[in-house]
Amino acid sequence: MTKDIEAPPPGTTPHEAPPVAVAFADLWAREQDGMSPTWRERAVRHWEQYLQAHVQEAVHRRDDVWPDVAEYLQLRHASGFMPPLWDAVERIWRCEVPDAVYDSPELRTMRDADSQNINIVNDVYSLAKEEARGDGHNLVLVLEQQEACTRPDALKTAYRMINNWMQAFLTAEAQLPLLYGTVGLSAPARADVARFAQGMRAAIRGNYDWCSRTARYHGPFVSSDRPARSIAEP
Repeated sequence: MTKDIEAPPPGTTPHEAPPVAVAFADLWAREQDGMSPTWRERAVRHWEQYLQAHVQEAVHRRDDVWPDVAEYLQLRHASGFMPPLWDAVERIWRCEVPDAVYDSPELRTMRDADSQNINIVNDVYSLAKEEARGDGHNLVLVLEQQEACTRPDALKTAYRMINNWMQAFLTAEAQLPLLYGTVGLSAPARADVARFAQGMRAAIRGNYDWCSRTARYHGPFVSSDRPARSIAEP
């Protein structure tokens, strides 16, 4: 899919190609510069999963399909843009994570927890926006549908999941020094992993700050019963 976006359609010049194809080709050329073949392969996979997830969401909307919680979380992980963002962190900060660490249970847990924490914080704050346009791709709405529960109960469940993911991230992060010794990581490689983890932390904080302030989720369409500013509720 990324190849289709990156390359202009047959018989067209770059000037005739769709703007999204031109923009993506420019982005990809700069993003992959200086990165390893392993990183490129992983980044392509992440872009493909991200774009395909949005196609799947569009199919759900067209067919009025409501996924269950497990299906929704799997789809949300792909549609939430975090995997491409992690790749960008490695590229921008030049801190490519060694395979032995990237594929470890510790970093896999951190990535999953980071992604879902960010995605569902976004869901909490975007709830009124999605509900207003009849879009069921929001964990709170999925919980209400699947559990036949009230809005406050669905929000409490979402808050608990957010906090659990945060704790899982911190627990796995604390195990990184032991992992470094196990895989025999050099000092420069340890610094790269530490910077990558710093980027993941910054994404969690930045997402919360943006979601809690942006007019996108706090405009005139937002109802009076929208979630409170704090999501750190029991």
